[in-house]
Amino acid sequence: MDLYKLPVLLILLSVATAPGALPQKHTLYFFYAPSCPHCSNLETFFKMNGIYGEYDVRRINAVENLRLFQDLSDTYGIPGNLRDEVPVVFVLNSSTYCVTDTECIRLFKDGLEKIGPENETEKKLARELLPTNVLFVMRWSLDLFAGLGGFIDRLSPECPSCLI
Repeated sequence: MDLYKLPVLLILLSVATAPGALPQKHTLYFFYAPSCPHCSNLETFFKMNGIYGEYDVRRINAVENLRLFQDLSDTYGIPGNLRDEVPVVFVLNSSTYCVTDTECIRLFKDGLEKIGPENETEKKLARELLPTNVLFVMRWSLDLFAGLGGFIDRLSPECPSCLI
């Protein structure tokens, strides 16, 4: 009678641990510059709010990986006036990115739950641009206040170290 319990248990375990059975973490590419105080501010926010545990965060030095940074900026459609700014966070498998610590903190406080899967055309475009099979889509949508706040922050002469 107890012999049937083992196969049933094994089947249940295999189904529960199958890919896609458990929710996947969003992967974040966090581009920073070593001397950037805004990058340090965002790093502190990530640590204090458990972002590293909740998401798969990959910290990338934008200065040392400029080509990847430029390719992702092109793919996501970041406007030209923002392309030399850090910190920038790209949320892979979505259409979301943020530029500046203020905008990124707002994004993570609002939560990433509303991020949906991309469509097949966008997946194909992403595969053509990045051979690593990273899937994401183009997006540019900042609300007026975050965009204005980030713009004013970028005009600040006390932070030339945020430019790459």
